[in-house]
Amino acid sequence: LYVVVRLDNNVLSIENRHRQVYELSSETVRDVPEGETMIDVSLDALNPNRGLGHIFNTIQLEHAFFLNRLDWERDRPVRVVWPGTTGGSYYFAQQFGGQVSTETITIAHGEDQWRRITMFHEYGHAVMTAAYSYNYNAIPIGSYQGDHRLETVSDPGFAFNEGWAEF
Repeated sequence: LYVVVRLDNNVLSIENRHRQVYELSSETVRDVPEGETMIDVSLDALNPNRGLGHIFNTIQLEHAFFLNRLDWERDRPVRVVWPGTTGGSYYFAQQFGGQVSTETITIAHGEDQWRRITMFHEYGHAVMTAAYSYNYNAIPIGSYQGDHRLETVSDPGFAFNEGWAEF
């Protein structure tokens, strides 16, 4: 007997850069007795994938906040890629004909995978996209495209977008 934990549900899907959903398998338990059997799939300090549990739990927590406090949720899961290939984490929405067709949150390996505020911020962009009915042209984006801190940006569209994500 063994269990497989697949990091994919109706809220998010955590994938690697090759679009493969992460799956974690437990050790096989042989000669399983009747009754209850404890199977532990632990992501301890020695496991190179231990950031997955933190990412999964953090985004699920933010989803639960919107559902429990506002009785609202996105109507499609968001794709999360980990670890990212760049030095930072980001949200990206691809559009076709003005409608957002795919969304990706990329979480960088290293410090970002442990920063809850990073995942809250990037998921905030995904929430904003859904709140604007996935209409790419309606989402305030602005023209600023460089590295940023919210308080240093004077572009109103960009500042609103980043401010929403901070909220």
